Amino acid sequence: MAYRCVGNLDAAMQFVSEGAQALCGYQGADLLAGAPAWVDLIYSADRARVQQERQQATDAGHHFEQQSRIVSQAGDLIWVSERGGITRTKDGGVVVEGFISNITERVTSQEQLQLQQE
Repeated sequence: MAYRCVGNLDAAMQFVSEGAQALCGYQGADLLAGAPAWVDLIYSADRARVQQERQQATDAGHHFEQQSRIVSQAGDLIWVSERGGITRTKDGGVVVEGFISNITERVTSQEQLQLQQE
């Protein structure tokens, strides 16, 4: 899913690609309307870390890459990888653009491999 938003992680999205529904079960139009807000999909145990990492990237004005979990519309826990960039508008506003990919299968495979090795 590709996205664009202006402001911090709590900000409403301005663009969401068609991949949103495949990723989290919500229509892009729902996410654009803030129903739900993306930050609300982030698994509660990961939310503070994700917000802190995003704020650090915003303060430094550079790109970021992070992994976390989201809760889909169906209630499933999904591991995602997010890569994004931070730019500033002429008036000092923050623009965040990035891509979010489902990495659940990769994480699950790595966990199973680690268990087998142990």
